[in-house]
Amino acid sequence: MNVIICEGKNDACFLNEIMKERFNLRMHTIYYHELEKLQEMLGTNCYNFVKTKYPLIIYGDGGKANIIIALRRIVVETLGKNNDELYIILIRDDDGAPYEVLNTNLCIELQSLLRDRSKFIVHIPNIECNDDFFILTHPRSRGILKIKLKTVPSNLEKQIAKKTMEFKGLTDSKILEQLDNDPHKALELLANKYYSGDENRLIRESSILLKDETWVNEINRLVN
Repeated sequence: MNVIICEGKNDACFLNEIMKERFNLRMHTIYYHELEKLQEMLGTNCYNFVKTKYPLIIYGDGGKANIIIALRRIVVETLGKNNDELYIILIRDDDGAPYEVLNTNLCIELQSLLRDRSKFIVHIPNIECNDDFFILTHPRSRGILKIKLKTVPSNLEKQIAKKTMEFKGLTDSKILEQLDNDPHKALELLANKYYSGDENRLIRESSILLKDETWVNEINRLVN
C-alpha cells in the first residue's frame, strides 16, 4: 500500500487530480489535518481491509512541522504490527533548500524516533538510510516501511500560479509581484480574478499543465 503525506489541502487536491486516472475510486484522500482518521485507517484493526480497498491514501496536513508529526505517528502505528510492505512518500516544498540537506534531516529524525524507548519499548527497529528509500524493519514482524522524500521545486502554489499564467498569457503585475514574496497570496489573487474565487478548480486544472514536469513524473513513478 502507498501513503502520500503532503503539506496541506492544496497539495492533496493537486495530487488527487494527478493520481485520479490511475486509481480512480481506489484511493482515499484526506484533505485536512485529520491525523486520527489516518491513524485509524492504518491501525491494526483496519489495515488489511483498507489496503485491499485503497492501494493509495493521500494525506494533507498543515505545514512542514505537521507532516513530520504525521510521519512519526504512522511509523509508530504500523512498524512491527503487520507483515506488509508500506510505501510512504513524504512530499514537501523545498523552499530553496538542497535535497541532500532535507534528506539528511529526515534520516536524523527517523533515527531519533526509532531510539525513543517511549515509542519502542522492548525491541529497537532497524533503519537503513540511503538516497533511494529509508527502509525500516522491526524484529517482531516481516513488515517493511519504505520511506521516500520527494520535494517540489520552490513550492506548489508558485508552480501552479506561474504555469497557469504562462499558459493563459497573463501579465497581471499584482499576481507577479506575489509569486516570490507570497505564493499563497498569488494563487488566491489568481483564483479570485480568473476563476471566480474557485481555488480548488484552479489547482485541479493546473494538474494538466504540470503533469509532464520532472518532479510530477517522479512522484508518479514512486507510487506503486
